[in-house]
Amino acid sequence: MNALPQHLIDHYEDPYHRGTCDRPTHAGERIELPCECGNKPQVGWMAVQLQVVDESVGEAWFTGDGCVLSQSAASLLMEHIEGKSLENVEALTADALQELLNLDKGVSTGCCQLVLDATLSAVAGLLDEDGSGPTFLGLNLGEEC
Repeated sequence: MNALPQHLIDHYEDPYHRGTCDRPTHAGERIELPCECGNKPQVGWMAVQLQVVDESVGEAWFTGDGCVLSQSAASLLMEHIEGKSLENVEALTADALQELLNLDKGVSTGCCQLVLDATLSAVAGLLDEDGSGPTFLGLNLGEEC
């Protein structure tokens, strides 16, 4: 693997919002088998928690394990999406992430896809008010009777 740009090494060594969110409203997780970057084979996993306020990301946090690229990409992406609307986050693509990371075109970004997939899963993963699981947004069947 080519050497990573310094800004990604900085995010790996001092990650932005690595940990858990105090009051998440959305959460998602992804696992990748195996990590594709050419580093030692390992399972990559990523969990993302968001605190959404008025349809915008107020806070974005991640936990996970994987290669340097996946971990630094997660840190950079969490910083990038804070303040963005859910619509803007949902519109993120692998190409947009590669541009954000400022990687050479020859660098494999499969490990970064893990981060993007976990983030998009979090946007779709609305939690109950107690933070314990997905919220059902359909009709309350008890009210129909």
